[in-house]
Amino acid sequence: MIKQHWWKALGVGLILYTLICGLSVPIKPALIDAAARTISTAKSGDALTLTATGYNTFFKQNTTLNVWLAVEDSARTQGGKPDIYPIRAAAVHVLDETHLEATFNLPKFLPLSKKLVDANLVLDGNHDGFLIRKTIVQISQDSVDVAAGKQLWAADMDIAPHAKTFTFPDLQFTRETIRNTFFHVPMWFVMFTLYGLGLWYSIQYLRKQNMMSDLKAVSFTRVGTFFGLLGLATGGTWANFAWGQPFPIQEIKLLMTYTALAIYFAYFILRLSFDDFERRARISAVYSIFSFASLVPLLYVIPKLANASSHPGNGGNSSIAAQDMENTMRLVFYPACIGWILLGLWVATLVVRSEILKEKVLSR
Repeated sequence: MIKQHWWKALGVGLILYTLICGLSVPIKPALIDAAARTISTAKSGDALTLTATGYNTFFKQNTTLNVWLAVEDSARTQGGKPDIYPIRAAAVHVLDETHLEATFNLPKFLPLSKKLVDANLVLDGNHDGFLIRKTIVQISQDSVDVAAGKQLWAADMDIAPHAKTFTFPDLQFTRETIRNTFFHVPMWFVMFTLYGLGLWYSIQYLRKQNMMSDLKAVSFTRVGTFFGLLGLATGGTWANFAWGQPFPIQEIKLLMTYTALAIYFAYFILRLSFDDFERRARISAVYSIFSFASLVPLLYVIPKLANASSHPGNGGNSSIAAQDMENTMRLVFYPACIGWILLGLWVATLVVRSEILKEKVLSR
C-alpha cells in the first residue's frame, strides 16, 4: 500500500519543505532608499553626513563596520572593470539595527573631470557583509584637477571575505514578494501538466472510444483550470507590489492568460450543451486538442513578441531566473515545482475517483 502511494507522500513532503523554507529563509541584507529614490547633493571640500537605511540589517551586531563613499569611473579599463575611487567615513554613528549616520570630509577635487559626479555608499560589516547603495549623493566641483582628485580619493577599501549565509536575494522591485516564485510559477507548471494529460486522454478517447478516457480527460482539465486560477491569484500579489494593481488589464501577458482560461471554460460549457454522452465526449475531445494547441501561442509567443509587456521574460524584459534565481532559490524552487505537480496529480486522481463513483450511482 505504501509503495503505491509513495509519490503522494513525496509531494506532501516537498510542499511542506517549500512552505517552511520559502517563508522562513531571510532576504539578503541590503541598503534601501526609504524616501522613494532621493539623491543628496554636496559640494567638494564640504563635510557631508549621510543616513543609511538598511533592510534586514543588524548594524548594532557588527563588531567591525567600515563605511566608504566611492566614485566609479564609467570608462572601462583593460581588465574590463571600472576604476573605483573611495574615501573612508570620518565618523560612523549607528542609530539602530537598520539606520546609521556616516560623516565624510569631501576632498577639494574629484577623481574625474566631470563637474557633477555620482557617488555610492559602501558598507562592510562582519555581520551584514558587503552592502552598497548606488548613487546616494551627487557631488559637484568648481575646479577640476583629476590627478589631485585621484590622490585624495584613494582610501583603502579591501572588502573582507564573509561566510555565505542561506538567504534569498534582495531585489527592489520584488523585495519579500520574491518568495512568490515558489508558489506562482509552479502553478503554471501544474496547469500545463494537467492540461497535457487531459489532451492525452482526449486523444485516447478518439482512438479507442473508451468512456473512462473521457472521464479522465475532463477531470484532469478541470483540476488544471483550478490551478490556472491559483496562478492568477498568486500572480496578483506580485502585480500589486510591482505595478500598483493586482490585475492590470493593459498587461498583455495577463490578457492572454484570461483568453486561455476562457477557452477552457468554454470547454466545460460545451460539454453541458450535449445530452448524448458519446457525442459530448467526441466533440469535447476534439475541442480539447485545439484548446491545448492555443496555450503556447497565447501564453508565450504573443507576450514575447509584444513590446508593451512588463512581465518578466516578455516584451524584452529578462526572465525572473536570469536576475534573482540564485542557488539558494533553486534549492527551494525545483522541489516546489515537483511537489506542486505531484499534488495536482493527486487531486486529479481524487476527482477521477469521485466521477467514477458518481457514474456508478447514476447508472443504478
